[in-house]
Amino acid sequence: MIRVRNISLIACCLLALQCTGRQEGMPQPIQFYLDQDFAQATKSSLVLEPTPIFPEGEQMDTLWIAAVARDMKTEENLTKGVPYNSVTGFPTDKNLGVIAYTYEDEGASSSLWELYTEDDNSRTTSYVSDTGRWIPSPDLYYPSGEGYMRFFAFGPKDASITGVSASAGAGPTLSYTVPDYTDPDNIFNQHGLLVATPDEQSYPPNLGTISVPLNMTHVLSGVRFAVDNVLKLISIEVSGVYDQGKYDVLGGSWSNFNKSGGGSPSYNISISNYGTDMVVWNAVMDAPAPKHTLMMVPQLLPAGARITVQLDGEATPRVFNVAGQIWEKGKEVTYIVVARREYVSLLTAEEWTWD
Repeated sequence: MIRVRNISLIACCLLALQCTGRQEGMPQPIQFYLDQDFAQATKSSLVLEPTPIFPEGEQMDTLWIAAVARDMKTEENLTKGVPYNSVTGFPTDKNLGVIAYTYEDEGASSSLWELYTEDDNSRTTSYVSDTGRWIPSPDLYYPSGEGYMRFFAFGPKDASITGVSASAGAGPTLSYTVPDYTDPDNIFNQHGLLVATPDEQSYPPNLGTISVPLNMTHVLSGVRFAVDNVLKLISIEVSGVYDQGKYDVLGGSWSNFNKSGGGSPSYNISISNYGTDMVVWNAVMDAPAPKHTLMMVPQLLPAGARITVQLDGEATPRVFNVAGQIWEKGKEVTYIVVARREYVSLLTAEEWTWD
């Protein structure tokens, strides 16, 4: 009877150690999971009112274009450009990047943080199906002693992230370049950029801090188009916009806008097959299919920003000056082209929805 009691006592002790995650000599690697229940698109403080824009060198009443914006929501699978929704989650074949900092006091300013992962880099983190978790490679462990950690994650981690700035005393920044997709077929491969900034974690770890939740938010701008269905769209080109920027992961802002190669990047949408390249938006509008959505750096559009629309039956394209327009983080902007004046009133509608 005494032997049975001793075995039971040992088992209880082992179970207690396992629950605290503090087994001597058996540190547990940190892992991450996507907190889908609470994931939200980045909300905007500014409401972009529908704004009529007139083509250069044309009569004001012959063709109109207006910009209408709405939030990108994770519970909707809006476009191929938003690779995260509450049904499918972030694509498990893509990698995340993770950056970690340590500090001594709870809630310490970033000026007191020490970088725990690699200088100016991020730990590549992949999905492991056996665990249902995202695990860094090589493994990432909490340090010994007592203190606090902050993690930052972004994804997909691919060639569009041209640089990571991470060092002691400041939060990380990401340098981003919109992939060069001048070939319309390659626009289909554009994707979003999602970022997570989870709350600080204390250590030594317990069972609740071994798995860190990631609440992913959209930090690019989606750009779409809709066309009056009495018109037949041939192509759309967006040119003269910034395609490079730097994202402050902690502060949540974009800066350092630039144009790659010092030139004027352009993005072409070609409608070769109306049956597959266009969809019905509502009773009076058609739109290029979701695969044609542009995923762009949020920005105040610079001088020289243009949208060029080629319509069937017209010898020359319509060119719209969109300098001064705003593409906001976490927003999807739809540019609406209409020919019938009776539909101009629709441009001031409070909300546009997809049928």
